Amino acid sequence: MKLGAVDAICSLLEPRAYQGGTHSFDAVLEVAERNPLHKRPWMRELVAEMRKLAPPPIESITSFEHIPNIGIPSAMHDMVRQRVQEGRLLLREHGYLL
Repeated sequence: MKLGAVDAICSLLEPRAYQGGTHSFDAVLEVAERNPLHKRPWMRELVAEMRKLAPPPIESITSFEHIPNIGIPSAMHDMVRQRVQEGRLLLREHGYLL
């Protein structure tokens, strides 16, 4: 449930037009209150934790080939890089060049 809450919160913090654009943490909490009852406590808890964190410098990620570690554990960084490469290979098989 925590992973789902983090994913939902991150998607609301991003500029996604289909979700009404970028949301503040306060706006995320308003959206959380419209979720099913069993999801609300998880989103509230994770918003409180995420408010304490400095946003990562994602602007330093400039290509899919060289993704710098922006502050996550090394093992997780390695997994992210591996999954990005796997995704790129699958897309290439379908004619997309990323």
